[in-house]
Amino acid sequence: MELIDGLPPSAADMRALAFAGLAHFTTMRVHRGGVRGLARHLDRLVTDGRALFDIALDTDLVRRRIREAIADEPENVIVRVTLFDPSLTLERPGADASPRILVSPRGAPSGSPSPLRVRSTRFGRQSPEIKHTGLFGSLYERRLAQRAGFD
Repeated sequence: MELIDGLPPSAADMRALAFAGLAHFTTMRVHRGGVRGLARHLDRLVTDGRALFDIALDTDLVRRRIREAIADEPENVIVRVTLFDPSLTLERPGADASPRILVSPRGAPSGSPSPLRVRSTRFGRQSPEIKHTGLFGSLYERRLAQRAGFD
């Protein structure tokens, strides 16, 4: 179940994330309660939290939020952990931040993936050192590739 700070998200919470988009995330596969490379995912959240929000992230809290969100999920699930602060508005993005933790689980694909058809494109992600939620450019390029018959 999708949760923000351990509770179901409100429409206002999601609106703030959708409209401002000042957030960062990591995505991981959870299999039978374990995550390969969990320390790296948590390190990314800590590093990006410091860079984007100037905060020290409590990784034990992140682990607890993940466990809460996947409690009723299947044993094989994809989990995206997003940190965002709805109080950072378009007018005041420089205010002190107190990010919230959004955990979004979804079913993981089973079996081996089939071969992909891919193509190259020129693309430059803004602030690539932060795994942020500004995905318009990359999603647009993915859309164009899929519309042209690529995966």
